[in-house]
Parts: sequence; C-alpha cells; structure tokens
Amino acid sequence: MTPPDPAQRLSAALNRLYAAFAHIPRPTAIEACPHCWTNRDTAALLAPVPLRDMTADMLRRYAAKALTTVGTEADFRYFVPRLLDIACTTGFDHPNLEILLDRLRLAEWTRWGPAGQDAIRDLLQVRRAAALSESQNDVEDMFGQEEARAMIDVIDDFLGPRGTPTDA
Repeated sequence: MTPPDPAQRLSAALNRLYAAFAHIPRPTAIEACPHCWTNRDTAALLAPVPLRDMTADMLRRYAAKALTTVGTEADFRYFVPRLLDIACTTGFDHPNLEILLDRLRLAEWTRWGPAGQDAIRDLLQVRRAAALSESQNDVEDMFGQEEARAMIDVIDDFLGPRGTPTDA
C-alpha cells in the first residue's frame, strides 16, 4: 500500500481539526474596539454560513485583529479550524500563518483540551512535511523554495523541537 500523498494527509489533518473543535459553539456576538470594527464586519462574520464554507474574505479582518482589538478567546476557538485551514492551504494575503500562530499563543492554546491541541499540532506537522517536500521538489522556483522554507521556520518556531509547543 502506498502512503497517502501530502494533499491527502493535509485533508485528513484538517478533518481531524474540524472534528476536534466541532463542540465549540458558534459566537452570537463579537466584542470589538468600535474604532477597529464595524457592525458590518460583525454581520459578515456571524452570517449563517457553515464554518468550512467561510471564505478568506469573510475572515481576513477578524484574523488580522483577533484577540488584539477584536474578539475573545471563546470566539477565536470557534474560528480556529477555518483560520488554520485557510492559512495552511490557500492562504490569506494578510495575516499569514505566523500571525495566526501568535494569536494561538495569545489564546493560550496549550491550555485547551488535548484533542484540540493534538489536532493543531498534527495539522502543523503535516503542513511542515508538505512544505519540506515543496522546498525539495521545486528546484525551478526559487521563490517557491524560499516560501516553503519560511513556512517550515514558522512552524518549527511555534512547535519547537519534536513538536513540543513553545511559549515564546
């Protein structure tokens, strides 16, 4: 039997991530600085759209401001699977994965239950392996290699040695 390809491994890790956070209730309101966030922003974020169907455009402003001027740890936990899904696949123009991982630190994700922690760690390890493969296979694309190496560095910094989260 051949091992699953990186896309299959990423898909499986994302499924585990969504499952680990499925019990988190959808927020009904978003606390925010009124200078940084509008009622329109809140309406867009709380639109009756399934989490997996939320687009990068719907989540971009929240992702960039989460836990600094917008939102609480409770609503952040609800959005984490989709935020990490987008950051590890199609990406946001802004914020990047590094900023989202900093938000996880702010939310003290290592105090969350083991299922959520394991799912986040697993997703990042799978994404790191895919980035490593991309950096080795894409010899024609120097920019792609540099991007893949940067992703590896960000994940290594976050997870620390052997996938143990760092508190830095």
